[in-house]
Amino acid sequence: MLKLGPFSKSRNELIFSFLIVALLLLIGMGALNYSVSKAALKKQILSGFEDAAYGAIDRMGQAMHTSYVDVQQWAGLDIVKEAFTREDSERTNKFFSNLTENNKLYRAVVLFNSEGRLIASSHPTLMVRSRDEKQKEFDKKYLQGATGGKPVHVRDFRYSGLLGDYTVSFSSLVKDEKRRPMGIVTLFINWSIIQEFTTGKQIGGGEDRMGILLASDGNTIIGHRNPSFLGKSLQEVLPVDSSDLLFGSKMKGSGEINVGSVRKSMAFQKAQKIEGIKPFAWTSLVLADSKTLLTPINSLRDKILISVLVLIGLGWIAIYFLARRTLGKSDEKYTNLFIHAPIGLSTINKGGKYEYVNPKFTEIFGYTLEDIPKHEHWLEKAYPDPEYRQKFLDCWKEDSGAAT
Repeated sequence: MLKLGPFSKSRNELIFSFLIVALLLLIGMGALNYSVSKAALKKQILSGFEDAAYGAIDRMGQAMHTSYVDVQQWAGLDIVKEAFTREDSERTNKFFSNLTENNKLYRAVVLFNSEGRLIASSHPTLMVRSRDEKQKEFDKKYLQGATGGKPVHVRDFRYSGLLGDYTVSFSSLVKDEKRRPMGIVTLFINWSIIQEFTTGKQIGGGEDRMGILLASDGNTIIGHRNPSFLGKSLQEVLPVDSSDLLFGSKMKGSGEINVGSVRKSMAFQKAQKIEGIKPFAWTSLVLADSKTLLTPINSLRDKILISVLVLIGLGWIAIYFLARRTLGKSDEKYTNLFIHAPIGLSTINKGGKYEYVNPKFTEIFGYTLEDIPKHEHWLEKAYPDPEYRQKFLDCWKEDSGAAT
């Protein structure tokens, strides 16, 4: 409690100093906790981004591997081979159609003979496409063994005129009983499903989080929520300097980059090959606005700051009322002493006006406050003789000056 009296000033200063130091420590601890929490949240967010990028590559890898194995198996089925020996390929068409209906990943399945003629398809509309569009999907070099005799020939991301869409394709040779190539069965991947792996709900978060899939060159966009961006370079879509990207020789990583005037958190996962299929050296990116991601911790910071300011305000209010209460009690004690003092006492303000005279003063001198409103009136009544009064004033001034 604040007390007036001997050494009260030092005590009050000590209390005030203690309160200020305590408040500064509270603010410092809050700032430190915020800094630590912010760093931990950033690390956790980037780790989540890395998991999302890895998850996208992993899901695509599984899809690509399944497609690779399936098309190789289809090439050895009798229902596929019979399309080369029968004039009617209706059964083969129906088989291909069932494959695409039962698996959304499969956009279309077609069968070429050794001359490059389309003899079976999962979609009848593909059979009537132009000869040029069909020939572009027929890989004659693979049929002739010029590509190394691989069991499955993979063609990376591209636009297919036959489908009228972007795709990746898997082809396998259909051979007769003497192991001679009769034709090629080709599976086209439904690219919208691949895009969903890297840009959709699978990457987590909401609209603030963006997933991008880059081609083998690490720059061409092959997966984006906006299909019009497919085939464009990363710099055409995002105002980012390629030197700022964190790729390098790393297979995965995370950090922050500047995209125009916006600071973005980013994570990436590369794939030199997907499930053993070398052509797919894709890169999955996950980006988000760093400021938006830190909204929860910034909101907590603001709440802590408001709480500290409220505590400071309440502390000063409490100190103010405590001081007023203490001063009030001191004034009350002073007033009681003044009123009941055994000697005559009076108070005069700086303007020379009497503010109060105690009862003993009135008893001794016979004057009330109304009788002597100012110091001059008291001097006139106490020292009626002007000459003597002047001597008194001179002595009083001299004594006051010496005391000063």
